[in-house]
Amino acid sequence: MNDRAVELLEQYEIEVLRTRKGRGAILCETSQGSLILKEYAGSQERIALQDRLLKQAAQAGLVQVETIVPDREGALFVKDNDGIKYVLKTWQDGRECNIHDRGECVEAVRILAKLHENMTLPSDMPGLPSAFSVEKEYDKRNRELKRVRNYLQQKKQKSWFELNLRKALDGFLEQALEVTEEWKAYAGLPAEDGRGTAAFGPGSLPGVPGGTGDAVSAGESPGS
Repeated sequence: MNDRAVELLEQYEIEVLRTRKGRGAILCETSQGSLILKEYAGSQERIALQDRLLKQAAQAGLVQVETIVPDREGALFVKDNDGIKYVLKTWQDGRECNIHDRGECVEAVRILAKLHENMTLPSDMPGLPSAFSVEKEYDKRNRELKRVRNYLQQKKQKSWFELNLRKALDGFLEQALEVTEEWKAYAGLPAEDGRGTAAFGPGSLPGVPGGTGDAVSAGESPGS
């Protein structure tokens, strides 16, 4: 174990028995079990949100999730002499899901669904990241389709591909506009308690692949 790792791990209330290098991380056998030390590039707000979501999922008991280990001062990450941040988390050895085994794939989807059930927070909770707006994303893509259509309409010499694309584009744009209006009607429905929720994808949690970590607001009252 190098001097930097020793200095970082000394900031935690743990006894390190042995270490080994992992993929971009240091795996540690400690008095608290297996832990992993990894570089962290996010903000204080983001890791605090991750910690809350992980604790919420753990308390529900439906899915086994990792936990972030705080240092001696209670901070969720530590810094080295260069100011680079590191986070220490619990670690379990395992293997990836075998995509050729139907049973394993079904079990993976079942666990992922349970994880999603426990990844919602009140949308008015302080410190939440800016919500990803489906409506804005749809409007953006619709504008792109319209720009392509206008370009093809104005172009005098068209290739075979451009001619056929122009013929098909109106149908795609019409469907896109219909979906956008359907989404706006759906998103405008108020929640039962008049409050919205912010849902998070697995990418919000450290070590869980997929997603961006952005919140997606749903069920908010109009004008909220």
